[in-house]
Amino acid sequence: MLSGARSRRPSISSSRTSGSRPEKGSAEQELDAKEGKLPSVAWTTFKSWEAVGAWYQALESDRIVPDAAVKAKVAELTAGKTTEEEKVRAVYGYVAMQIRYIGVAFGIGRYQPHHAGEVLENQYGDCKDKHTLLASMLSVLGLHPNAVLIGAGMRFNEAVPSPGSFNHLITTVPVGEQHVWLDTTAEVAPYGALLYVIRDKKALVVPDTGVAKIETTPAALPFSSYQKMDAVGTLDKDGISNSRLVLTMRGDEELFVRAAFRQISPGQYDEMVRQISKGMGYEGTTSHAEVSRLEDTAEPMTISYDYKREKGGDWNNLKITPQLAPVTLPRVDEQEPPVQAISLGVPRVETSMSAMKLPEGWGVELPEEVHEKSPYATYDETYHFEKGTLYAERRIEVLKEKVPATEWKSYKKWADDADLAHDQWIKLVRDGHKVLLGSEGPPKPSNAEAAKLVSSAYKAIQQHDLDTAKTMLDQARNLNSNQTYLWSTYGYYEFSRGEMSESIVYYRKELELHADRYDVYGAIANTQAVLGQRAEAKETLRSWAKMDESNPLPTSALVAMLMEDGDAAGAVAAAEAGVARLPEEKRRTNGRNCCWAERR
Repeated sequence: MLSGARSRRPSISSSRTSGSRPEKGSAEQELDAKEGKLPSVAWTTFKSWEAVGAWYQALESDRIVPDAAVKAKVAELTAGKTTEEEKVRAVYGYVAMQIRYIGVAFGIGRYQPHHAGEVLENQYGDCKDKHTLLASMLSVLGLHPNAVLIGAGMRFNEAVPSPGSFNHLITTVPVGEQHVWLDTTAEVAPYGALLYVIRDKKALVVPDTGVAKIETTPAALPFSSYQKMDAVGTLDKDGISNSRLVLTMRGDEELFVRAAFRQISPGQYDEMVRQISKGMGYEGTTSHAEVSRLEDTAEPMTISYDYKREKGGDWNNLKITPQLAPVTLPRVDEQEPPVQAISLGVPRVETSMSAMKLPEGWGVELPEEVHEKSPYATYDETYHFEKGTLYAERRIEVLKEKVPATEWKSYKKWADDADLAHDQWIKLVRDGHKVLLGSEGPPKPSNAEAAKLVSSAYKAIQQHDLDTAKTMLDQARNLNSNQTYLWSTYGYYEFSRGEMSESIVYYRKELELHADRYDVYGAIANTQAVLGQRAEAKETLRSWAKMDESNPLPTSALVAMLMEDGDAAGAVAAAEAGVARLPEEKRRTNGRNCCWAERR
């Protein structure tokens, strides 16, 4: 840690009058939010940044001189290395990974580093110490490294030259024709990579000799950022899936995860992976975790593990979601529009692939593909079914780090069109029912634009915007009158208007066109019950139970209605009939405990 010194005659500089406030959405407010506000009054004893640099030069000049031990260590680390970059990478890797970071902030140690030889012998030090050892080693290689004083998470006040503007120290060194920036404190950062909090920031570069000057650190990482998840598994007829998940990371998330694993022992990796998996929304069990070597920062970090999930998604209705990585991009609430830029994170590519082998003879109803583009990001999600395996792929490319607050409506439209807040449901169909078997059978009539309109109409109904919903449904019907969910959403629309009888008509039309939409029986029965047509509702539930034999929901609802009507005998008979319809291996399941499963 670095800090300024006191004086009886400070010079005072005001960087902002105490009563001034930046306008909402202004660049000044953005800086306040990102790096903190400037003080109303700041003081310093230094007349210039050159003076601050000279102050630090005096503190470190004799500390970076290499002794015999440092020279010997450099010879050991660079043995067999031929290029200058290979040698720099070797000494950087050693100081970063093998010299433990321990903050030293007592007395003069707040400002002055230890001798390089002491740091090497102790095998620990703070940011100044680690830089000093690295600079000493680089000087053995004939290079001229510079100390870089920087404020991590601090607003830089260029008008007030003072060591108080800094709380961290890193290194920069010319290697060949490149200017390489190195932060050994991060320990697990790949060569040339700086943490986000110190990228694109003004800092004071202090050479071993010469005049210090203000420079700006690199805004980007020295490699392209990406995240990738692959999931390959099998799903059995009881809803139990077993998969192998592989996560690959390159970029800021990689730095965070590497640092987290470095704090624990390999014996704790399984628990850490369990927490990571749970954090992604995967509530099943994990085992057999494997993590790439933390020291191998030249390659992306990978984590792989076995994942088991029982009855994920809405299994009672044979609906699942693909095993894809969660979407972390922000959503916008139009009730509380943003007043600052919307942060999307560094430009990157996120890809996710899932391959799930289904039980023999099973098929699927594939969702509509999604392809949405904007100036800020692109979103593509595709599905196909081939030889009994369901494939899903998602690709997100973040093009810009921020969306200006004035463009939030455009971003919201893109996010809503891509439906970032929801995963797509995939309907499974067992052997013997009408089924889409990839290229083996004809697909149902469908239209991507109609599907989006129906989905948007459903959301509009939920928000009680019935006029908009009706317009969207009519547009969808003009595009494809056989669109899945179209007529059931018309039914929901009429129900919301209080037109119960009309809603039943539309629900029945959905079933005529899509006989395997078993969930529509539930909507019909519910509407009949609202109308007081309890006998009809019971018959609808019986029909649902016969069509969807492995689903306990219709039997549970029927038993409940019969008990409410005082027909205990009928309730027992219905329960027995429902159990009898279940496959042999499921007859021990208590239908009364059925519930909506978690999505994954």
